Amino acid sequence: MKKSILTILIVGLFALCAQATPAPDFSLIPSSGLVNGSPGTTVGWGFTVTNNDSSDWLVLNDSYFTGSNTLGSELQLGYTDFIATQFVVIDPGATISQSYDALLQSGVGSVQIPSYAIPGDTGTGNVFLDYTLFSQDPNDPAFDPGSFVDAGTVGASASVFVPEPSSALMLLGAAPLLIGTVRRKLWR
Repeated sequence: MKKSILTILIVGLFALCAQATPAPDFSLIPSSGLVNGSPGTTVGWGFTVTNNDSSDWLVLNDSYFTGSNTLGSELQLGYTDFIATQFVVIDPGATISQSYDALLQSGVGSVQIPSYAIPGDTGTGNVFLDYTLFSQDPNDPAFDPGSFVDAGTVGASASVFVPEPSSALMLLGAAPLLIGTVRRKLWR
């Protein structure tokens, strides 16, 4: 009987130790993952990440975009990762958010919309975020890289859309032509 209890306790201890660390929650800003812009412009995403591990520090390593698109290969190849140039550390159980800012290169990353894109073009896929967990705070001067716990990747759906020009903008663009035509008719 004692042997059975000891076996159960050992198996239980191994099961506790073998539990996978919880993956972080990752979402894009805007939450729909949809960004839009005119041909030749750069658009991007902000992010929110929650470290679901209550004892380990989360380090964001890099990000990348994959997916199918109708904007040509430049959409996929033109992704710029902002995470790799930052040193983002998230405390156990904490959440951080970063808005997209092209000048500051904050957020998760950006995409250059090709100049040859036409209104109605879309690109869909995912933005992936690679991360590492450490049992010590990486900002601590006595940080030991041997405190590595786990690594992984999380993703969120993303899309890029080239909107149709609005009717108001088209009318505004045509206004000088209409005014010129009216003036010519009045001066005759």
